[in-house]
Amino acid sequence: MKNVKLNMYLKQNLGDDLFLKIILERYPSTMFHIQSNMNYKNTFLKNYKNVKIYGSFKSKIINFIYLITKQNKKMFHYIKNKCDLMITLGGSMFIEKDKTKEELKKELDNLYLNDNKPYYIIGSNFGPYHNDYYKELYENVFKKACTVNFREEYSYNLFKNLDNVKVYPDIVFSLDIEDLIIKNNHEVSISIMDIKNESYFKKMVELINYFLKQNYKINLIAFCKYEGDLKGIKKIMKKIKNKNINVYCYNGNIKEILNVIARSKIVVGSRFHANILGLLLNKTVIPFAYSDKTLNVFKDLNFKGKIIDIKKIEEFKVEEISEEDLNYKLDISKYKLNSHKHFKELDKILR
Repeated sequence: MKNVKLNMYLKQNLGDDLFLKIILERYPSTMFHIQSNMNYKNTFLKNYKNVKIYGSFKSKIINFIYLITKQNKKMFHYIKNKCDLMITLGGSMFIEKDKTKEELKKELDNLYLNDNKPYYIIGSNFGPYHNDYYKELYENVFKKACTVNFREEYSYNLFKNLDNVKVYPDIVFSLDIEDLIIKNNHEVSISIMDIKNESYFKKMVELINYFLKQNYKINLIAFCKYEGDLKGIKKIMKKIKNKNINVYCYNGNIKEILNVIARSKIVVGSRFHANILGLLLNKTVIPFAYSDKTLNVFKDLNFKGKIIDIKKIEEFKVEEISEEDLNYKLDISKYKLNSHKHFKELDKILR
């Protein structure tokens, strides 16, 4: 059995948990080791025998002690030393944060470059970044990787001079949905975020009222409670008189959220993967693009439907939504096939 150190964002965010579900099911004979300070014992992971979470404590005090004593660094190296290879799996894994060039270089050396373990980077986009040194340091990391697979052309073009850099559609397009019952009920599923933009909430309330007037059943979905999605829903609920609205907060029950989206006719996605799931389940999708990654990916998909750019949200007029917008669907059959290519190199050693 191969042992893999898996670098991921584990904060009980549905999109990242879908990545984890996909890789665990693709390689059932591989043991994955993940470092996280979130408690994942009672989530969907209880059904999998090929994953181990380290540092998963409920107590904030224990986590604080764990941090200040630098045991997290020791744990990282303990896991890495017992593994055959390392995989960085996730979407927005390379966003520039407030670190000096020296701090970032030390971090990347420790994470990737200080030993000879092979490493793979799959399913990501790069940025946003502001300093040239940020890209330069990561280029040094990427060129030494076994493979680097991005999910949109923008990131690929930044590093296309490297032979090991490729681009394929988002990994969630490879999700197995055979067990889902797909319907087209008169429902709209809307993923909400707690975005620091009052115009976002104003326009979202207008949109919900628009659908309520057309007798749609409304499902508001929080993909990540940790990042404030449920707070965002509560802000919206205070502004809507019609309380005949269902609220779902993802708590590790992947199937519950997938079933809600599977029975809906329309998906309005603030969360990136709400839109990807909508497309995967053959729904009409209206993205609320909070970052360029959504705009970039939907450009790559040649998406011709309605997209609301949150940076220009004041320009969005609910009354301008057309019948065509509410019925537009994108054929993603080729993207579903190509998304499996993220795992092409890993299949050779883990399958």
